[in-house]
Amino acid sequence: MANAAAAPGFAEARVHSWTSARTLVPLAGAALLALCGAAHAARIVVVSSGDAPAFAEAVGGMRANAGWSVETHDADEPEALLAPMLASVAPGTAIVALGARAARTLAQWPLKARVVDCMIAGDFAPSANATVVPLAIPIATQVEWLRRLVPAARKIAIAYDPAENDATAAAAARELTMAGYTVLSGAAHTPAELPQALAKLGDADALLALPDRTIYTPALAKGLLLFTYRTQTPMVGLSDAWVRAGALYALEWDYGALGRYCAALALQRASPASDAAAPVLPAPRVSVNRRAAQQLKLKWDPALLAGVANIHD
Repeated sequence: MANAAAAPGFAEARVHSWTSARTLVPLAGAALLALCGAAHAARIVVVSSGDAPAFAEAVGGMRANAGWSVETHDADEPEALLAPMLASVAPGTAIVALGARAARTLAQWPLKARVVDCMIAGDFAPSANATVVPLAIPIATQVEWLRRLVPAARKIAIAYDPAENDATAAAAARELTMAGYTVLSGAAHTPAELPQALAKLGDADALLALPDRTIYTPALAKGLLLFTYRTQTPMVGLSDAWVRAGALYALEWDYGALGRYCAALALQRASPASDAAAPVLPAPRVSVNRRAAQQLKLKWDPALLAGVANIHD
């Protein structure tokens, strides 16, 4: 098994820990005035929680549509600059918040415009005018791949920090139960509590990772993966990096495609009278670890892996 903590890109398990060259344009006086101008049908204002690669990819996906005008701004700008812009956005302008910090910033202001909160991790209470697109892969999609890649699984484990994911984990457990699985939950408020939480999950047939900044971190990755190997509990990871480090498989967004989806959804919300069809949520990318599958005595034929984006041996 690879050294999980040292695996390149392993911080992808936490959107907030990613770093890259800054791609966002800081808000300044001229930009604020531009934002207050007349709206038009394909004008999108993006406020981002930071410069993480996933956010940059999402913006890149939006910009790839030549029919859209995309303006990007940073949620870290001083309130004195943000306030006039947020209070003056013209009706009909599509607004996208990337990440929870940006969504909370927008929620502070009585915006008349509709907002799409995109790539939101953990429990989050949106404002009345916002639509949330979670960072977590939909449970229905997770179930589809569980049945395909781990068909014998009956008991699914979830480890999470209640302070971050209490409602999210409960909703996931309900959906998994409705799909016919028994759910084993292990709550850990701190990294120190994780071993005790994992001790309750050893009888599970699979461990389903949810985006959680307390549990699924580079510092804890090695211990989590050692637990799954010791107990023969395959992990459904958060990204290709987790799979390269030893998880059985992972579902991960194509963040460019997710950005385009959020932008299209924002445009539709900004023009409720439009008869345009609702955009379709993109399918996630699937990565698998065939060595882990062999160790777990899982038999995957080529037909079973049709549509898989990344296969690691």
